[in-house]
Amino acid sequence: MNKLFTFLFLLIGSYIQAQVGNSICANAIQICLSQPVTYPAAIDAGAAQVGPDYGCLGTVNNPAWFLFRVGTPGTHVIAETNSNLRDLDYILFGPFANPTGNCNTLDSVHTAACSYASGSTETINFTSTTSGDYYLLLITNYSNLATNVTFAQTSGTGTYDCEFEAVCAISLVTANPSTCDTLTNNYQVTGSVFTFNPPPTGSLTISNGTTSQTINAPFANSTNFTLSGLPSNGSVNTVTAVFSAAPTCTGTGSYTAPAGCIPCNVTIQSNSSVCEGGNLQFTTTFNGTAQYQWS
Repeated sequence: MNKLFTFLFLLIGSYIQAQVGNSICANAIQICLSQPVTYPAAIDAGAAQVGPDYGCLGTVNNPAWFLFRVGTPGTHVIAETNSNLRDLDYILFGPFANPTGNCNTLDSVHTAACSYASGSTETINFTSTTSGDYYLLLITNYSNLATNVTFAQTSGTGTYDCEFEAVCAISLVTANPSTCDTLTNNYQVTGSVFTFNPPPTGSLTISNGTTSQTINAPFANSTNFTLSGLPSNGSVNTVTAVFSAAPTCTGTGSYTAPAGCIPCNVTIQSNSSVCEGGNLQFTTTFNGTAQYQWS
């Protein structure tokens, strides 16, 4: 059975951008598997680079590459699940002695584990022998549909080195505006900030330029936000997320605000009564642009 999403995981200690930045091996994001890691799966991202031996994978579309490093060697059992029950697959390369320069040696000799099975869950099972070894992991999303992927170690004697070059990276900022509230002519926008290796201290500020929300540490791999009381003017807006303890760890998302709506408390008056053939005049307390129908 062919698959449509490929994901490569590299053992270091971080969280990466699944849909944009880590689509090639050289840009693998550092992650730490001592705690669950969640990221939005890549969709419509094309095929992985030519060159590596992708082993059991029949297709390598929508690639997302990750890097991690082993702490204590031993057995490693990692559960791979996703929020919308999509068909995901993977190949794990390693071990490597260094974090870089390995993308040209992704062959059968360096394949630690691989699965192209159907279903919405995968188990990454491998054994490490040396402390400090690095691994690269590539995951695939066969459905090419949106879903949030989570990796978590479920058992095994091996551990991970999460202090090595742990780099904060915001992979995706989602922003979903509500409909216009007819009582206030306002709307709110809700969304999530997906982050690899969020800083342990400080705050996360999400802003659309006029309204902001600040969330304090500790942070998870995904953080929900709500911006309220925004004017329904049909404008295109950018939402920016930034960590105070890691100013270079930023991300943006965009959305279009709903157009203005007529408040429900509009009152209309007329010059009634009038004689047949006379003019009936209406006045309203609403100052915006609107169309009225009457009979």
